[in-house]
Amino acid sequence: MDTDLTNTTVYIDNLDLGVAEEGLRSIFLQFGQIVYVKILAAKGCRFVQFVNRKLKSGVFAHLRSNLWSKSMKFIKGGI
Repeated sequence: MDTDLTNTTVYIDNLDLGVAEEGLRSIFLQFGQIVYVKILAAKGCRFVQFVNRKLKSGVFAHLRSNLWSKSMKFIKGGI
């Protein structure tokens, strides 16, 4: 459980390695303003930081109900 009320970063794992920063940004921009997108290619993971926690929470609510997200692993933690 993510108890850090200041954490606005979403960690994404198990996403196709071909998804680049712009693609990731376009997927998550629908949820609100993004501070940054960071890709750690060697580890196959990505981070998306939103301007506030409410936007981050909206991502999880939406993704839980969508088929395309079932193959991705989202962890509420982050950096």
